[in-house]
Amino acid sequence: MIAYEIKPNSFCNGVKRAIKMINDCINNPNTKKPIYMFGYVVHNKNVMEAYLDKLIVFKDNYLENLNRIKNGTVIFTAHGISKNILELAKLKGLDIVDTTCPKVTLIQNKILKQLDNGFNIKIIGEKNHPEVISYLSLSDKVSVYDKNDTILDNTFFINQTTLIYYQVLDIYNNINKQNKNILINEEVCDATKQRQNALKQTFGLYDGYLIIGDKLSNNTNSLYEIAKEYTNNSYKIETINDLNDINLTNINKIGVISGASTPKAITDEIIDCINNKREYKSNLNKNDYLI
Repeated sequence: MIAYEIKPNSFCNGVKRAIKMINDCINNPNTKKPIYMFGYVVHNKNVMEAYLDKLIVFKDNYLENLNRIKNGTVIFTAHGISKNILELAKLKGLDIVDTTCPKVTLIQNKILKQLDNGFNIKIIGEKNHPEVISYLSLSDKVSVYDKNDTILDNTFFINQTTLIYYQVLDIYNNINKQNKNILINEEVCDATKQRQNALKQTFGLYDGYLIIGDKLSNNTNSLYEIAKEYTNNSYKIETINDLNDINLTNINKIGVISGASTPKAITDEIIDCINNKREYKSNLNKNDYLI
């Protein structure tokens, strides 16, 4: 079996930016201690575990944990943070490192603008995803769209950044058929679109696919869903170790692509192990996940 790298892969610019901000915070001698990280700053457990000996991580119960903090520095997720959490951190006088992706900030600002214009807001996305939660926190006039919703006039539609692009377009086309007196703003991010398009362009070239990323990574899950539509020989894995549980004997050529929060070292190791017939065992260390 030969593995073929499908580009782009590894960290998107938003993830690179977040990791740099975190590293700068940790390495700055003037950073107020202790340092707290709220949630999976990027959806990859290997990245998160690389930070566990450098700061304190809260995976959930943000409000409860924030209320307990008296001093120090708080780092907020690249997916966006709820308005009330951000305001409370400011009120408590904590130093804040907000790694929110600029694309998410752009969407938040567009929502606020249309709220000022008197629109109700509908989000196309997963209601429990931290990005969507950050949008819902902006106003009680913001809600997640359900296909059974009645489409009212003066509704502004916008979407989570990591969804499947063509599915988002289909949803918007159907909404347009129901009501023309609305505003729609498609916002699937470029990194997500580029990976999805790159994957689809290889259909017919390979016998199967490896999609590399964390189970929590929505853009990884989207890639996997697209690959599965093409062939059942599509597998979602987190590291090289997972290949020990998969039977790939019927595959001669396999395409390898990763989500936007997957470290490049993981993708490189998987391709190297397959092509050089090495043991499916990871030799990476914590620092490898942060570059």
